[in-house]
Amino acid sequence: MHVLEAPSLPHVCGQSLAELSSDDDPYTALFDLLAAEAAEGQIHRAICICWSYDEEQLALCVRHPRCMVGSDATTLAPDGPLAHQSFHGAYTWASWYLRRLVRERQELSLPEAVRRLTSMPAQMVGLKDRGELRPGFSCIGVGWQVGKSVGAEC
Repeated sequence: MHVLEAPSLPHVCGQSLAELSSDDDPYTALFDLLAAEAAEGQIHRAICICWSYDEEQLALCVRHPRCMVGSDATTLAPDGPLAHQSFHGAYTWASWYLRRLVRERQELSLPEAVRRLTSMPAQMVGLKDRGELRPGFSCIGVGWQVGKSVGAEC
């Protein structure tokens, strides 16, 4: 686990909890970080990233026909109330999915990959007028040129 943002302790950003631990217990480093943020009234501002699975495990899941991809990442407007916040990974995961798992590894066809990003989630949560580009449906269309570079390196 690595610290990406810690307003009260900016010097720890980029370091792992193991590197920050003085007693070989990463939980101590985590609790120290949270205590420092809480003392400044910013306990919800610390951001850490945890690497919990590798690419092969992701590919295995994606190959399953019931795998629906999605994100708990936050969307925000560049001029909105959260514009000053950093949301690492909030936008890069979908482009990585399309570039790496679809185009490079060919785990799914492009139409199937897009379906798993759009209509499949809409159907699963019961949104009957979302997820497809059809007359009468509410949607936001996104386009890209097939064959061009997609996304950032992750």
